Amino acid sequence: MLYGHLPPLRAVVVVLAVLIGAYGLEPGALTTVLLLIMYATARYAAVTGLAWFRFTRRRMRGITPVKLLDDTRMLAFQRVTLRICVPRENTLEVVDKTFIGGRYQTSVELGGAEVETKTRGGRKTYMLSGFASRDAASGAEMSTIRCRMRSRGDGWATVQERFVDPDDPDTLVERNILERPEEANVVVTRYFKKTGEDVETAYQKAMASVN
Repeated sequence: MLYGHLPPLRAVVVVLAVLIGAYGLEPGALTTVLLLIMYATARYAAVTGLAWFRFTRRRMRGITPVKLLDDTRMLAFQRVTLRICVPRENTLEVVDKTFIGGRYQTSVELGGAEVETKTRGGRKTYMLSGFASRDAASGAEMSTIRCRMRSRGDGWATVQERFVDPDDPDTLVERNILERPEEANVVVTRYFKKTGEDVETAYQKAMASVN
């Protein structure tokens, strides 16, 4: 081991001090001092490198290999399901389920006043409202859910617009809009296919296939 055969750094420093005090900086003594300095530097690097290597090996023992998802599981991982219903007159309920975000439910009264609503974490609130209208481009009936983020200041809001594609009755168009003061809106559009399967059962199967 390095610790057993090489003198410690303190001993090297003591020898250097003795040599300089006894012989001054004569050429022979100066050469010896330089050699000892080089040796001390090399020894320090070797001991430090060995300690780092051992420390890294100990940490690597506790690391498990990452299991990548194949194409089938990745589709289940990325899958988003929506369940939209009208439990009461003029009330819209949307349940959004994803693998990462889990289950998120939004209920809003269409045409009603803004309602103070807590975020999922419960630390902040926003003003929730909803109304029915028609899509300007297609003329399809459209539901809109608006969240005014008052904690960020005036002009900040998120808007979700949903309507059925007039050319494909099995396709739902969802338009997500971020409104910002004095800046252009950010728009993300998603498309959902209508299925005859039970959403809750499909969601459980997707989670089971990933685990």
